[in-house]
Amino acid sequence: MVAVRSNIILLAAYAAFLCNSAFADCGSVAGYADINRDSKFAGLFVGDSITEGEEDNYIAVINGQTKTYKDTGGFVIRLKEFFDGVSDDVRITQGAVSGYKCDQVYARLRDLIEKYTKQAKLFDFVFSKCGVNDYGGHRDSNKTRAKTQQIKRYIRKHGMYPIIANLIPTARSFQNPWVNAVNAKIKSIKNLELNSFFPLKLLDPDKIHPSAAGYDKLFELLLAKIDAVFLDPADLAPILSAAKADVDSDADGLADRHEEFQYGTNPNLADSDGDQVSDGDEACTGSDPLV
Repeated sequence: MVAVRSNIILLAAYAAFLCNSAFADCGSVAGYADINRDSKFAGLFVGDSITEGEEDNYIAVINGQTKTYKDTGGFVIRLKEFFDGVSDDVRITQGAVSGYKCDQVYARLRDLIEKYTKQAKLFDFVFSKCGVNDYGGHRDSNKTRAKTQQIKRYIRKHGMYPIIANLIPTARSFQNPWVNAVNAKIKSIKNLELNSFFPLKLLDPDKIHPSAAGYDKLFELLLAKIDAVFLDPADLAPILSAAKADVDSDADGLADRHEEFQYGTNPNLADSDGDQVSDGDEACTGSDPLV
């Protein structure tokens, strides 16, 4: 299931960029770039029932405990299981809700980011996939596109890398035109292609959710994307640029976006609390840069 990792060519295009060492010296987590320097590699997942894992049946072993997931789990629980074998410093958070339309996914995203920021739980990337349930609402692909763009911009505004996926195909003939219309509209927004790599035979009998084998496939596609972006990058600059975290006005090793939206420190002052240790160094070692 994870054999896809051996076939990934890691970041060949990144070699042309120069890396800002102020961001690089905090290191990584099990080889995955820690762009917000909190010594964790963390991802948040928002979306609808497919992101939630509906119709899945999966037995996972996490933290040494075996748990059976029935009608839930999906590619997110597979990712959790995978990273459980990689490092204790990787955090995968499920925030998807079955039935959610794109406007609800956006509201959910905002609530979760606010909640977890207050708890000092930060994220390096956010995955979002929505739109299929808009068919039961406004049925306007332009509105779905606009909300998807809004989700991506919100993620970047807060200094996190956005993983925006398109919709997988459906075997429901009445819904196919809608899926195709949405995918056409968000073509320039998405950066994770699922539709063209997902055959209909991997669908559940309900014709819209993946089967267990389908969720295996989505996991492979997702892990390939995460590896290609974050695993042992030759250069952090493209990742930081995609997350709008490529500006560090006070050269303290924390991007302005991370200081403003995640740490609450002053992006124009290298040592916000005046303790003679830079904000970036404190964040990297797990200290509070405001105390």
